[in-house]
Amino acid sequence: MKTITVIVLYSICSSCMLVVNRACLSYIPAASYIACFQMTFTVLAIIVGAKMGAFQVQPLSADGGSYMAAYSVGFALSIYFTLRALETTNMETLIVFRSCNPLILVMCDYYFLNRECPSIRAMFSLLIIAGSASMYIVHDKQLKLDGLSSYLYVALNSLTLIFVMTIGKTVTDRCSLTTAGQVFYSNAFSVLPMLCLGWITGEQVESKMIHTKSMVFLLISSVAGASISFFGWKCRELTSATTYTVVGIMNKVLTEVLNCVFLHSSASQEGIFWLFFCILGGMFYEQAPKKSAPETEDAKGEVGEVKEGLLQQVEDQDVSVELMKIKDIH
Repeated sequence: MKTITVIVLYSICSSCMLVVNRACLSYIPAASYIACFQMTFTVLAIIVGAKMGAFQVQPLSADGGSYMAAYSVGFALSIYFTLRALETTNMETLIVFRSCNPLILVMCDYYFLNRECPSIRAMFSLLIIAGSASMYIVHDKQLKLDGLSSYLYVALNSLTLIFVMTIGKTVTDRCSLTTAGQVFYSNAFSVLPMLCLGWITGEQVESKMIHTKSMVFLLISSVAGASISFFGWKCRELTSATTYTVVGIMNKVLTEVLNCVFLHSSASQEGIFWLFFCILGGMFYEQAPKKSAPETEDAKGEVGEVKEGLLQQVEDQDVSVELMKIKDIH
């Protein structure tokens, strides 16, 4: 599957997910249990697909299990904080905070994920994102009404997403799993942490929340969640952690359009202007190339030995030729 196709499919799923989740929360205000249902749906979809021969899920190695366990805890926390942020603040604030994640992820790419330093163009793009995000905060109605407390869950969501993006790229680079395997294990490992979060926070699902509309939105959100999980892992395989995040920022243009049309955005006009300017900045970002593999001392030694061996062969051949000439003379 070509990179551009994967990015487009991932963008469509990602654009719709925030809007669908917010609609779902309006009927079932229990973030952890909504997420558990979505994860379980995805796991069952992979199992059914594997039984039908559509997917292949390999056994997980010990190293792969440790990476996936760490990823799953971060993944569960990021989804929980996303849903709680959607309950406590407007969607634009969540998008703006996520837009700032690449500023930290470029350092993670360089120090942990074997990427070169970003180019001048990439840094300029990231500075536009940061400046626009700052201007959005200045014009944010939610901040004026509730103060800094309104940013608690969006800030926690950004921090956990940075961790998830970094460890997720490590999983794709070091664990020999198919995309279906990555989707299966990441969701299966995340169900228990998510249930624990629901129990700790005392969330409850009451019988009055269970009706036709809520079930329809829950099912739609589960299909969207399974789709974004699959195309998200596929996109992560093909791009760097920072690029993957910037792609996620870009597709929020459609998210904001859907939010304004169906959910009546509560952000100010000035805030929406800076939000789009923030997203525009991400369009100029270019992915940093991978670092070239350094020549190790052992490799240098082996090269030296090969060179010496070749020189010795040449010298031996020269000596043999000289001896032949002497014989011919005599």
